[in-house]
Order: sequence, then C-alpha cells, then structure tokens
Amino acid sequence: MARKKQKNLNIDEHILQDFEKIANRKKQQHNTEVEELMKAYIARDGQLLFDDLYAPRIAHTVTKAVDDQIDRLAKMIYQTQKDATAALYSSPVFHIEMLKGVEEIIETHLDPRLLNQNRPKVSTKFSFNHNGKLAVKNLRKMATVDHQENRKQKES
Repeated sequence: MARKKQKNLNIDEHILQDFEKIANRKKQQHNTEVEELMKAYIARDGQLLFDDLYAPRIAHTVTKAVDDQIDRLAKMIYQTQKDATAALYSSPVFHIEMLKGVEEIIETHLDPRLLNQNRPKVSTKFSFNHNGKLAVKNLRKMATVDHQENRKQKES
C-alpha cells in the first residue's frame, strides 16, 4: 500500500543555497555543525514532549506540596491564636484567684471581731464571664491600636 509523505519542514531557499555554495566550495559532504544543530533540535523537541507529558503531573505535585505547607502554616497560626487567647484568659482567672487568696489570708490572720461579717467580698463581684472577658476585649483593642500606630510610624 502506498503512502504519501508530507514534508513539514520549510527552510528558506536563499539560506539553503548559501549553505550549499559554501559546502561545495569547501568540498564538504558532511557538516558537523549542522548535524549538531539538528541533534540539539531533536533533543529539545524530545524534552518539550517530555515537558508536555509530565507538566500536569509536576504542576499537581507542586500545587499539592504548596497546599500542604499552607495548611500546615494555617494550623500553626490557629494553634498560636488559641494559645494567645488562653494566655489572655489566664490573667483574669489568676486575678480572681489572687483576690480569693488575699481574702482568705485576711480572714485567717485577722481577729474575726475586727471584720464585718456582712462585708462584700470583691472576689465574688469579679466574674470571669463579665469582667474578665471585658478586660480581654479592652486589652485586644488597645493592642490593635498600638500595632496600627507602630505600623504608621514605620511607614513614615
């Protein structure tokens, strides 16, 4: 069965004639420079084919690696945020415990006759859910304003 071959390579006729003149003048039937150029062209085409075949896989692998690192950083930031919030909440809790401790010391070491039995206890008036959370909220606002002012000073 006969097959017709189609030539897809076009070379400028003028360049080909100049090359042929030089080769005839030098009486060359073989040119290593042209052969190396063709080998490089073939190798580059093979590399481009390799890149075309494996580029989606490589892109997926890189994207997955980047996403994994982003997820890892997001988890670290979230954990740091939880730790910072816990540290903020610990201050009012310790304050309440210190108030209770001071009141207990006063009750233990002072003569009960000196103390008013109906005196208000400060530790019972100070609650974490109201006073503590409000204090943390105010401290966060102060810290935010402070960070914004520092950023403005650095930009100036």
